[in-house]
Amino acid sequence: MKANQKYFPLLDSNGRLTNKFLIVSNIRPADASLVIGGNERVVAPALADAKVLLRSGQEEALDARVHGLDRWCTTTSSAHR
Repeated sequence: MKANQKYFPLLDSNGRLTNKFLIVSNIRPADASLVIGGNERVVAPALADAKVLLRSGQEEALDARVHGLDRWCTTTSSAHR
């Protein structure tokens, strides 16, 4: 989100992620709430997708997934297995 759409997550005073973000825009709208609402509609589905992927990734331990890496890795070194 930072690279392509210029949304930056905000952290609290302890450095933890919050549910707020900063938007960078090159326009000055007469009604900023329209821009804010539009951006919230873009970000909400992306965050929902990320939440689903995070939860699905936590269903199986990382070491249980090692055997499936062979289909994704194209190395010839046996050190990676």
